[in-house]
Formats: sequence, structure tokens, C-alpha cells
Amino acid sequence: MSMKKAFPEYFARDAKDNLLWTQALIVFDASALLDTYTFSETTRLTLLDFLKRLEKQLWMPHQFAQEFLRNRRSVIHKQVNRYKSISKAFSEFRKPVAQYDNDISADHFLRTHLANPLKNFYDAAEKELKEHLKALESMANVDPWLEQLSELIDTRAGDAPTMADYRRMVEDAKFRFSLNIPPGWRDQAKEAQGLLAYGDYFGWSQILEHAKKKECPTILVIDDSKDDWWEKDPATKKLRGARPELIAEYRTVVGQNFFTLRIESFIFLAGEILGKPVADPVKEELRAHEAATSPDRDVKITAAKALGTEQPKVRRGEEKLSGVSESKSPDSDRNMKLTPGEGD
Repeated sequence: MSMKKAFPEYFARDAKDNLLWTQALIVFDASALLDTYTFSETTRLTLLDFLKRLEKQLWMPHQFAQEFLRNRRSVIHKQVNRYKSISKAFSEFRKPVAQYDNDISADHFLRTHLANPLKNFYDAAEKELKEHLKALESMANVDPWLEQLSELIDTRAGDAPTMADYRRMVEDAKFRFSLNIPPGWRDQAKEAQGLLAYGDYFGWSQILEHAKKKECPTILVIDDSKDDWWEKDPATKKLRGARPELIAEYRTVVGQNFFTLRIESFIFLAGEILGKPVADPVKEELRAHEAATSPDRDVKITAAKALGTEQPKVRRGEEKLSGVSESKSPDSDRNMKLTPGEGD
């Protein structure tokens, strides 16, 4: 048997495969959906449009849906506190200039070219901050985004496990944790918190069970960057894709391929596959989000940049993206390839 057949989880496969995107389950981890609360409405609507177009393939394990609903208000609360801190900082910015009001008022240049533009800027920024803060505070109770997601996933969430199911999964998780078998072993420290320690494995177990019935590949969209989900470059910490152990287990149980993508890469690749290129403002926002949240902040070689307008400088041999690698051919300037399980 060849190495490729014996260890397919270590070899790249074509990503720009419409068949994959029409057959695969598309599963969102709670971490990816929770991150959308930091997105602008425009970016959320872009994602929503893509999800509607891929609606028949959406599915969410009971565990991930529960984690999303349980943590949604906490994420909104953090956003509210962040906006309050920024609003307070803007108020503080004005104080150093205010002490020179008399001097500025008496000088035409300072008044028209410094004081007035600054005042207009601060006034406009504070107004927008207050409007966004008010909208965020209301989302804790009246959440249009939650309603839109719930409508899509309404009948596409897995059933709640029985107590017998939980007992079996806890026993399995403890055995896997003892051997550092992914996913979930990075949460061993949470064992004092009961079932919370086993959430990642519960979700994984539910994905395997459902996918086995469907006999199809899975694209998992996940922003949890722990190395019990992702293989990381040892030098750069860049996410290289799902751990090979997960890909191998999925192939053993389901007989199909398994892929992971960060939410930014999912949006870019979905736009390409669906023939709906992402708008420039959304590209910029996604790149900024990735830069702020990715564990490999110093090395930005991602699907977003590969499919966008900006190309990073990399050393020879580092062309492989997290989930997307580039190879030249006579027929194309850029052929996209995705290693099963890989994505950024």
C-alpha cells in the first residue's frame, strides 16, 4: 500500500471542488458563531446570505448549539464593556485640548483648523459609539441575529443526548484525555466543572455519529484555536489544519474527508464557490478580525489574503496556507488546494 493510501490525512486534496461543497455537512462550532457578535451588520449579512445558499448542508451538534446559547449573553456583555471603555477613553482625549480653549478661541487658525475639526470628529465618534452601545445592550434580550441563525438551524440541530449517552461519552473522554487523544484533552483542567470539561469531545462524538449516518464529508467552522483541534506549525504557531488524528478517525468512522476552517476562511471560500465574491469592506473587516484573534499574529498567510487583493511576503517553502495552498499550472494563475482538515 502506498503512503498516500495508508496516511491520506497528511496529503493535500483539491479545495475548489464544488462537489465537496454540495455534499459536505457544514458544521459551526459555538466559538465561530460567538465571534460573529464582533462583526459589523454588513459582514453578518454576508455570512447569512452564504448560509442560506448552503442551508441544506447546515447541521449543528446539540453540544455546540447549547454552548452558543449559553455563552451568547456573556459575549455581548464583553462587547458592551469594551464599548463603554472606548467611550470613556474618547471623553478623556478631549480634556488636554479643553484647557487651551481660551487661546484657541482667540486664534482663527487654531479655531478653524484644529479645534473645530477635532470637536466634529469627537462628537461624531461619540455619537456612533453610543448608538452601537445601545444596539448591543438591546441584543442581550432582543437579538435579531439570534433569530436569523435560529431560523436557519431550527430543524438542523442534533438531538439532546440521554443520560446513558453522557455516561458513555464521559467514559470515552476520560480514556482519550489520559492518552492526549484529540479533541478536548486541553480542557482537562476544567474537570472540576463537571460536563464542561468534555464539551469538545461531546461535539466531536455527535459529529461522527451524524456524519456516519449521512456518509458524507464535514467542514467544521471553528475559531477555537487550541492544539487539540488544530495542528500548528512548531515555529510560527500558524494553524495548519485539523490534527491528523481527527482526520484519520473521521475517515475510519465515516469513510470520508474532514476539514476545518476559521470563520474568515469559510466566508472567503464560500464566496468563491458560490460565485459571490466578498465585498472589499467585508474583506478588510475579516482580515482585521483574523489579525486580532489568530494565534499566529506574526505570520498572516491565510485564505483571506490568498483570495483577496493583498499578498504577504513569505520565505520560499512557506507558500502553504492554513487550509489553502497555492500551486502554479499552465492553465491557471492560482489553483487552490485544501488539505483535508486544514483551514485558517
